[in-house]
Amino acid sequence: MDRNEIKHLRIKQLAVVNGAMITVLLLFSAIIRFAPGSFAYFTLAFAIFSFIYAVVALVKKDSPKSIIPLFEKVAAYEREKLGDGWYKQRKAVIVCYFIIGCNLLASSFSSWNNSSIENIQPDTFFMGVISILTLGMVNLLMLFHNRKIDHSTKEDLKGYTWKSTLIAAAVGIAVVTLLIVFTIHYIFSGI
Repeated sequence: MDRNEIKHLRIKQLAVVNGAMITVLLLFSAIIRFAPGSFAYFTLAFAIFSFIYAVVALVKKDSPKSIIPLFEKVAAYEREKLGDGWYKQRKAVIVCYFIIGCNLLASSFSSWNNSSIENIQPDTFFMGVISILTLGMVNLLMLFHNRKIDHSTKEDLKGYTWKSTLIAAAVGIAVVTLLIVFTIHYIFSGI
C-alpha cells in the first residue's frame, strides 16, 4: 500500500471506531437512564459480548478476517508490517477481552438485586465526562499506534508489541484510577 492508501484507510478506521464507540456510549447512557434496574443485565450483556469476541478470535486463530471489510484490510496491513508481533498482539487482545469479560461478569453478579446500584441515575455531566475521557483515551492510543506502524520499517517494529502492551496496560490503569477518583469525588461532593 502506498502512503495515500494508508492515510485513507486510517481515516476510515478512526471514523468507524469513533462511530461505533459513540453509538455504544449513547446506548449505554440511554439504557442506564431510562431502564431502571438494568445495570446488572447491561454489564452481563457486555461480559457475554467480551467472551464471544475472545472465543471468535481464538477460533479465527491467525486470520485477519473480519465482519467489517475495513478492519480486515487494516489487520492484513498490520500483519504484514508487524510480522510475528501481530500474532503476539492478537494473543494479548484475546487475554484482555477475557479479563474484561470476567470483570464485567463479576460486576454484574455483584450488582444483582443490589438496590443501591440498581437505582443509580447518573446525570448528563457525569456521563459526558466519562464519554469524553473514554473517546479521548481510545483515540490517542489508536493514533499513537497507527503513527508508529505507518512510519516505521519492519526492523523498527521489532519488540513493539511488548512495549505497546505495557504502555496500554499502564495507560489503562492510570485512566481507571482517574475514573475511580473522579467518580468517588463526584459522588461525595455532589457536584
